[in-house]
Amino acid sequence: MARPAKQQTTKQNGPIKRIELADGVVRYRLRYYLGVDPDSGKRQFHNETFDTLTEARDKAAALRGSKAGGAPLKPSKETFSAYLKRWIDDVKSGELRARTLHDYKGYLQRYIYTPPKGVPVIGRIRLNKLTPHHFQGLYGHLRREQELSPRTVRYLHTILRQSLSHAVLVGQLSRNPTDGVKPPRQKTDEGRERKFRAMTEKQALAFQKAAKQDRFYPLWVLLLHTGMRPAEALGLKWEDLDLDERRIRVQRSLTRIGVEGWRLVEPKTSRARRTITLPPFVVDLLRAWGTQQKRERLELGEEYVNHGFVFAGSFGQPLDQPNLYSRNLRSILERAGLGTWETVGEGDEEERLFRPGFDMYSLRHTHATLLLLAGENVKVVSERLGHASVTLTMDVYSHVLPTMQEAAAEKMQAMLGGGK
Repeated sequence: MARPAKQQTTKQNGPIKRIELADGVVRYRLRYYLGVDPDSGKRQFHNETFDTLTEARDKAAALRGSKAGGAPLKPSKETFSAYLKRWIDDVKSGELRARTLHDYKGYLQRYIYTPPKGVPVIGRIRLNKLTPHHFQGLYGHLRREQELSPRTVRYLHTILRQSLSHAVLVGQLSRNPTDGVKPPRQKTDEGRERKFRAMTEKQALAFQKAAKQDRFYPLWVLLLHTGMRPAEALGLKWEDLDLDERRIRVQRSLTRIGVEGWRLVEPKTSRARRTITLPPFVVDLLRAWGTQQKRERLELGEEYVNHGFVFAGSFGQPLDQPNLYSRNLRSILERAGLGTWETVGEGDEEERLFRPGFDMYSLRHTHATLLLLAGENVKVVSERLGHASVTLTMDVYSHVLPTMQEAAAEKMQAMLGGGK
């Protein structure tokens, strides 16, 4: 590079320093502050020497523009997995509810950190080397080879996109590599029939009759008559009940966090924190249940650990939804004939298996559906369910609306006649 004969400049010009060598040659040294190294936590600088002041100024301007635009000035050697673990611990652990945080960690563990055999291991790739092709390939493989549902893949995509948006925000990436990536589409009604199974009035009566033989009969009746979420009912404490006024205050839910045990969490929305009026029949059941629980607690003495739960195990411990389903609800549904039987195996190994037609959440959906079919105001139903909005209630139970429309037409016919 050609050297100019003369340079008229001061010895220090911002980050640029003029250096005169022993032989009279002049150089320009640039020392530009880049910020804190995300790996080491140390201050980092760009150091470079130029023959001319113009070259040094041009380089400084380029670095200044990149820094202002949020581009990483020094590539990080951090892998995607290492970054995700740090993001979970430093950012999301203080933002997410315990159950959601548990789900995030589970998804990342299964599909990024230690994915099944054959699944692209994008967690080993350096953060700054990730491209849209890595994510599109991962999602395609999970759909084709692992046969994951679109909903599962879309949830994983949501987690990854959130994490990389944060990397852009703090300057570790100049752009989000999931931009332009298309996760599999989820049909509007996908899984709705499986998720929103509600009993007819006749089936609900059969269920209620069969549940009388179960120890937790008051729980099943409460779910059916209030539309509470199962986790809300299991998180109820006696202090939440005002049986004289026939009211229940929903203030918390019981959640399980893998092997970490259980904890109580607040409702997700203000509308989920609500008061529900009870039918007299349910009030009587709860009074009797409370008396029975007190008697059992006195009999056990110190062995009973009293957490104050309305519905608890034999020694006061909180109840577990999967156990309630497999040990109690299945038997009730079988006695009520609310399911199907199928024969498996052949010859001496042949046996009949019962397939339940409903789950615990079905009692909530049954409550809402029967009320709507009976002509109850949608707003009242929405308030009992604790939905975030009436619009959500109408969307979830849209299958009931056609019947309601027919009933409305018949009422108009009854009131105004046929126009004669």
